[in-house]
Amino acid sequence: MEKTMEKAMEMKLNMNFVNFENTGFPLVEATLHTRKGDYEGYFVVDTGSTDNLVSFSMREFLNLDNLADDVHQTIQGIGDLKDCDNYNLSFNIGECSFMERFAFHKDFDITHYILNGERVIGILGSGFLKKHNLVMDYATLSLHSPVREDVPSAEECQFRFPLDYGLDRLGISLLGIAKDKDNCFLMVADSGCNHSTITQHCIESSGFKSSEVTDYYMVQGVDRSGNLAEMKEVSIGLITMDANDDTAIIDHEMKFLVVSKQDYLCVIEEDAPIAGLLGNDFLYHNKVILDYNLRCIYSRKGA
Repeated sequence: MEKTMEKAMEMKLNMNFVNFENTGFPLVEATLHTRKGDYEGYFVVDTGSTDNLVSFSMREFLNLDNLADDVHQTIQGIGDLKDCDNYNLSFNIGECSFMERFAFHKDFDITHYILNGERVIGILGSGFLKKHNLVMDYATLSLHSPVREDVPSAEECQFRFPLDYGLDRLGISLLGIAKDKDNCFLMVADSGCNHSTITQHCIESSGFKSSEVTDYYMVQGVDRSGNLAEMKEVSIGLITMDANDDTAIIDHEMKFLVVSKQDYLCVIEEDAPIAGLLGNDFLYHNKVILDYNLRCIYSRKGA
């Protein structure tokens, strides 16, 4: 069995996102192997989550014999899920076979939040992407194996930022934004979020220019809590880094859902605060590539 899985893992993965234009989320088709037989459905590939999670609606299909030795953990950032059970689950994406650990909690069921999502199995986090050196590619709307061995040059890119910066600190992908080099913030590159968000405090303290309110939205989390947010045009600066770690700031204007309930999402010790999320609207519009093999997040010029 192990040799069969190792051979399958050597195959090149290339899976298109399913119905991205309608769902707004990067869904990949998968086959979950369960005690009741195979179950075909979708995983959301979530770069804003460190861990893999399986939806509560899948409970009847779980193989309880696959309960992991370390059975409990707390998932931060997704409603602060406490005492999750962990399961080792076997599944295929295309012809590639995987055995991964998934957290399971009664308060997490992603099927409620994805359009036509009755077949959504759960989410694959950045730990999975890093472990298998995969590429989240919004230029081709696909999840695939590495295709190049070198980081694209700064001249080729609209912006680029090291993935290790976020992976080493929080286990997720981060991007830097700034008004100037003395006033920097961090944003989560979050494929599990369809609308980009930023805090009002960040806009005010950074000096970013923003428009008047254009609309109101309810920002909904998987814990079923909601915060009213204002839609605004905000002019931010994307931090880009070259091979020598020299930085520059690229002007970028986009729509954000602006929340005022908290100053920051969180603050990394002795580092810049996390002021918001760059969701699928930003990632798709800029044809962003998150390359976990090269440990780089970038967008090509003219993409």
